[in-house]
Amino acid sequence: NYIERYNITKIILTGGGDIYDSYDENESRRQTVENYLIEMSISKSIPLFGICRGMQVINKYFGGEKKHIKGHAGTSHKIFFINNKKKIKVNSYHNEGIGLNDLGKELRAMAFSEDNLVEAFYHKKYLIYAQMWHPERKIFNKGSNKIFFDFLKDGQTR
Repeated sequence: NYIERYNITKIILTGGGDIYDSYDENESRRQTVENYLIEMSISKSIPLFGICRGMQVINKYFGGEKKHIKGHAGTSHKIFFINNKKKIKVNSYHNEGIGLNDLGKELRAMAFSEDNLVEAFYHKKYLIYAQMWHPERKIFNKGSNKIFFDFLKDGQTR
């Protein structure tokens, strides 16, 4: 398997459109691969980070839900981190959101938007983290990519 063959030490599930509940062959293949990568992360203790769509996929994998939202795609907005209440401005490119009651089993919120959507989370047991904003797109604050860069550095964000 590629994970062992290439000594993969971190996995990132990228953005790239919202996940859909209806059947689409390409969507189905992508979700099969993404679910496999989540399973490899868990079984081999490989740190995993989800970005936007990747966050939605992780949430769905653990039994979470999503809802259609308006006003987030192609905008920016403020979020706050639970541990320090610090507000920062982030980019936003999604039409689906995750409410606190929509989080999957054992996922814990790290940050919220001002309209109470989960913007970042971690798994209580596994080295799994996710954020809804894109680190590769327009950055508004020096600290907005801290959890992603911490993950890249040592596989953890807290």
